[in-house]
Amino acid sequence: MASYGKLREDHLLEPATGKAFPVKKGEVYRIVTEEGGQCVDCQIYNLFDYREHMSTSIMRRQGFHLEKGDFVISASPRNRLMMQFLDKQDSNIIDVLVHRCSAAYFEAGWDMVSHTNCQDMLAEAIGEYGLTPDDTHAVLCPWTNTKFDNNGKFYLGNNRKVKKGDHLDILALMDVLVATNVCGTNDFTSLGDYWQRPMRLQIFEASAETEDLVEKVFQRYPPLKTSRTPKDFHVTRGEDADFVLKQTPGYKPQFNDYPIEITEMEIELSEEDYEQVKKQIALGIRSDDEDAVRTAVIEWYCANRRIHHPMVNYMGY
Repeated sequence: MASYGKLREDHLLEPATGKAFPVKKGEVYRIVTEEGGQCVDCQIYNLFDYREHMSTSIMRRQGFHLEKGDFVISASPRNRLMMQFLDKQDSNIIDVLVHRCSAAYFEAGWDMVSHTNCQDMLAEAIGEYGLTPDDTHAVLCPWTNTKFDNNGKFYLGNNRKVKKGDHLDILALMDVLVATNVCGTNDFTSLGDYWQRPMRLQIFEASAETEDLVEKVFQRYPPLKTSRTPKDFHVTRGEDADFVLKQTPGYKPQFNDYPIEITEMEIELSEEDYEQVKKQIALGIRSDDEDAVRTAVIEWYCANRRIHHPMVNYMGY
């Protein structure tokens, strides 16, 4: 693996929050599991023209689950290589199929009007650089173990094989803005083991080795002659506007449901129910009594209190 430059950013990403960072060409953006498996959502923009952003529909041509060596690619008509995945563990399923959760998702599915969600977190994160909620786009989802049945319907697996300290390294092939949040559904799905946990974001400066990697990428895949930029457009709109992403001094994000409030309660179980709890722990399915009971309650709630709506038609509920 290439040697990176010195660490220039080290940010603890708390549940119910998101954060956007500029990442310069040749630098490495790292996401680290602080405690264990958690789904995260990422959005990526050209730092000097936010209208150019990644396209998961193009990236799916590499597969629904991306691997080391695959690329983040910008949407048509730009169609440029933005970043490349350098390193990850096999347990990290990088999904480019699912859509980010939103407040509407929880309202449509369970009549909840207040729950932390990816759309609002990402919107607050990119707001620091002058972008609005309408500027969000389809997400890249590391540690998102999607599976498919014989009819093409997808459902969610789990992240139990993910360990503390696992990481994803992404090399910047151009100057980009990367926004990341801890997924709002981690306490609702097996991806987070029905609990919200923090993650860590790090940025390593470019080194001679990472700069060489960038050069080798473009030697193998030179920029496409047919990549269209605004200078090629016949019809333009607002071209005198400034599309460069600039940090807003003193910006304070307004995250919903942050900080997350945790309420502890005692639950009395019958002897038969407690035997089931102990059995799950013995089988390694759950880590302790609290984990087993919380999972059972949330799984029951999600399955039995779900409202059937086109916004929520997967996850096996």
